[in-house]
Amino acid sequence: MLERWLAPDEFHLLEPTLESNGWASLNQNMTQVRAAFDGDKLIAFLVLQQYPVLGPLWVAPEYRGNGLPGRLALEMKNFINEIKIRGFIVISESVFTEAMCEHFGMKRVESPVYML
Repeated sequence: MLERWLAPDEFHLLEPTLESNGWASLNQNMTQVRAAFDGDKLIAFLVLQQYPVLGPLWVAPEYRGNGLPGRLALEMKNFINEIKIRGFIVISESVFTEAMCEHFGMKRVESPVYML
């Protein structure tokens, strides 16, 4: 058994497994993969993604209520699409931010989060 880091041009080796599990393809510029092989056969991998977290979003009180946060968020979303990042995470306790996220088609994810 051989364990090693995959080069970005080898990420295609993961695609069948990613696709069969419903996982998105990996951004080669923001990902590291440690993989294990038995001969030429891929038998395990662990993915580290540098996944963007969007925030904070702040608007001075006297400028609120005019759609400015939505315009800023739309421009950021366009930028993220332009540089081909798969997506981003928004962490919010604001009902306004939550509504904006839902407006952009984002879905609330209920899952355990572990931090180091």
